[in-house]
Amino acid sequence: MRIQACSPAWQTSQHLRRYLLLLIGLFLFTGCAPTNDTSASANTQTPIPTWIQTGMRSPQSSSVTLHITGAKHGSYAWQSHIFTSKLRHGLKEFTIFLQDQDHSLIIAFYGYEGARTYTLEGPINGGDVRLDFGHEGGAWDLQLQAGIRCQLTIIHDEPAIQPNVNRMQGSFSCPQLSAVGTQTPEIIAIPQATFDILMIHES
Repeated sequence: MRIQACSPAWQTSQHLRRYLLLLIGLFLFTGCAPTNDTSASANTQTPIPTWIQTGMRSPQSSSVTLHITGAKHGSYAWQSHIFTSKLRHGLKEFTIFLQDQDHSLIIAFYGYEGARTYTLEGPINGGDVRLDFGHEGGAWDLQLQAGIRCQLTIIHDEPAIQPNVNRMQGSFSCPQLSAVGTQTPEIIAIPQATFDILMIHES
């Protein structure tokens, strides 16, 4: 009987074939291996996204508590599990936006430099604070006028468990917010408000 030598190309294809079969076998073995249901369910955690974007849902809530006097008065507590607050443009453009059903809060200004106290004034740093209580409840806003201002204090600003997200805690007060879209001048004041916000670092 005559034995023919195998060509190098044939030997290479056989090696590749064995390698692929080995990979498939390992895949099937790890995919079908029995697991302990009790321990698996106890240790299963929701994977954290590699990059958080506006509109994503968070397992942790952002919240604000408000005490309001004037044309509308009372105490309110709102919360949300959606990422909507962020720092942009070199982390200088500051925007808190929290919406709880048809109620919402906006705090915005330019010139954020970390945890400290800021004066928000429209003509100076684009500062704005707006409260919206829905279609029936009305809305109040910081007027774009010199001398009318709010005070914002950031007490805590540290990285959260999510990537590119910080947990920010602080307080704010506004002596005068004006009603939006009304014929009569209605004024409210926010003597005390606190917040605990998840803030996206967008750019």
